Amino acid sequence: MEINKQDIYIGSSIRCIRKKMQFSLKLLAQELNVSIQQLQKYETAKNKVSASLLYEISRIFEVPIARFFQNFEPSNIEQHNCGFNILLIEDNINDELIIRKAITDFPEKTNLYCVKDGHKALEFFCSLHNVACRGCIQPDIVLLELNLAKTDGLDILKNIKRDRQLNSTPVVLLTDRENTDDMNSSYNLHAGGLVVKSCSADGLKTQVHNLLSYWAQLVTLPKQHHLTDSPSDNN
Repeated sequence: MEINKQDIYIGSSIRCIRKKMQFSLKLLAQELNVSIQQLQKYETAKNKVSASLLYEISRIFEVPIARFFQNFEPSNIEQHNCGFNILLIEDNINDELIIRKAITDFPEKTNLYCVKDGHKALEFFCSLHNVACRGCIQPDIVLLELNLAKTDGLDILKNIKRDRQLNSTPVVLLTDRENTDDMNSSYNLHAGGLVVKSCSADGLKTQVHNLLSYWAQLVTLPKQHHLTDSPSDNN
């Protein structure tokens, strides 16, 4: 896809922030599991930076995504819907890996962002209030673990539904156990669904594919404008 002014700006911002934080090319490349040559292409806008990669860089630098768009005026940049954006909030590393693999195998083009705790999820939501980066990362669906270790999943759901920028985004809650109170509370807070996760890896993959088939292929969601055209998070 053609490189535009926003791509150039993002690449320049990554390079500038990296140098300010005294990250060498080699160190950041290692953290991202890419080659130094690949990283140089991202910084010089020879290759586009996917939304998932930008989120990973923001996590490594511990800066909000909005920092990469600071002082950028996006009004004249055409943005394209290039994939189905999925936000996964999951603190169980085994379930996260299974869900990542299931999403990677899904035939629809997807962009996956994974957040491992409620605090990071709230930071992610705050970044969406920056106009420049909103189109890049706004999720089409949120997959939310109900029983997070540090933050209750229902509190995250409440936060999403109170946010005017996000309240129309479907949120599907994931849980390891069936509980009537959890189910009633979830739907009272306008969850898009509650799924009791299968105990087997294959069963969980099937559940994820069924979810995505419904939300990404069958129903019509409010249109979002996405920056990235990259496939599911492979960075």
